[in-house]
Amino acid sequence: MGASTALALTDRGHTVTLFDQFETGHRQGSSHGNSRIVRSAYPDPFYEEIMLDAYHHWSRLDERFGGGLHYESGLIYAGHRNSINLKTMRDGLDSLGAPYEVLLPADLQRVFPAFQLEADEIAVYERRAGWVNAHAAVSSSIQMAESQGAQFVKTRIEHPGELLREFDSVCLCMGAWVKDHDAVDAQVIGQTFGYLDVDQPDHHGPV
Repeated sequence: MGASTALALTDRGHTVTLFDQFETGHRQGSSHGNSRIVRSAYPDPFYEEIMLDAYHHWSRLDERFGGGLHYESGLIYAGHRNSINLKTMRDGLDSLGAPYEVLLPADLQRVFPAFQLEADEIAVYERRAGWVNAHAAVSSSIQMAESQGAQFVKTRIEHPGELLREFDSVCLCMGAWVKDHDAVDAQVIGQTFGYLDVDQPDHHGPV
């Protein structure tokens, strides 16, 4: 978020200083590694709305970088046909006019043989979703911001409010470290994810 904010502000002609307690490309945050999912299908209408707006920004960043950042491989959400999360997600997509398909077990088996659903499960298929090369996206965003005059400073900010003595505006994109500051009432949680090691991954379809 910090790298994207810095690039967006330099694109608009602002003078930007980007502070980070670690070097560019570190693995201490949530946006490192080869891949992060990009989708508009969330069980939260607010996220769905802002993600629809974000799609063209990902495509534009990919074009500016020369490719290799953004991949629209499609995405499958699967669960019980009466799942509240699936219903909320579909209601949100419907309200925004966002395209998706509902696949029954037999339909999914024909399209993506690697996925097998139970009889009472369905899959929501979002064709435009996919993944982003997270490390490359962060690094390229910072590089492009710096090429437009942004400065990168490696330091830990203990008291963000003091920055207002030097800057007219401050944007905090601290992730889990936001809990270290009394001004923000936040609870930090961890969410576990996993990758499947499969034969011939090109044949296994979407995220």
